[in-house]
Amino acid sequence: MITLLNKFDDNYVLEKKDIYDIADKYIRENNVEKYLKDIIFTTDENVLAHYNISKNEIVINNEIVVKKCHKLCDEVERIYELNKDYLTYFLNFFYLYIIYHELMHVSQKAKFENEDNELFNYLYVLSEILHRNNNNFYCDNHDIFPLEIEANNIGFLTAYNLMSYTKLPTKETKVMYLQYLFSLISNYKKISNDKVISPIELLKNEKAIVDVNLINELSNKLKLSKISKMNFGLPITSREFNSVDNEKYKVLYKTI
Repeated sequence: MITLLNKFDDNYVLEKKDIYDIADKYIRENNVEKYLKDIIFTTDENVLAHYNISKNEIVINNEIVVKKCHKLCDEVERIYELNKDYLTYFLNFFYLYIIYHELMHVSQKAKFENEDNELFNYLYVLSEILHRNNNNFYCDNHDIFPLEIEANNIGFLTAYNLMSYTKLPTKETKVMYLQYLFSLISNYKKISNDKVISPIELLKNEKAIVDVNLINELSNKLKLSKISKMNFGLPITSREFNSVDNEKYKVLYKTI
């Protein structure tokens, strides 16, 4: 992986063959070989990237992924007035985020089948039932589903950690860290000084089968940390929300 990261310093952009190498390293290090049999590159215009849990395959439309990465690069370039010389780093950063988002889904399936975690299993089954029963609802509310929130957060954090090994300057590295912080809190809604509505509660507003009381009971039983709760979009205190929100603004202030 270090060899690949070193190539980023020479304006190298990820290619298809790199995706296979990244996935191979991931499944071996995480002992999830059983849960990823292949990576399929498709031209289906309805696909960005997704993990097919029944076939144990990741399906990627490389052309659409690259377009998505360019769009995200344009957004951060405009917002943070980035040096264009560093934009290939951001192309790789966003592509790594997408790859590790899907690889996280591989690990989620492995965790569900092999670990006795009542809270995680509840969230996993909940997501699968809601997805299966109403795909349109799932697509419209994709970013507030617990498994998608975890995949987003871990995807951004992993991409940021990897890019920190490159020669990317401090300002640009902080912009990448900001993407992770934004991901952590983006789907929470602070409505007062002492009230924060979590993504799982928003999901309950749409689908009453979500048992927030059970989720809170299991979360308290496990004594989950602030980040562990946020990784699934679970209820948090206003203080916990503010701690991440304040960190976001501190990093933002030093970046702009």
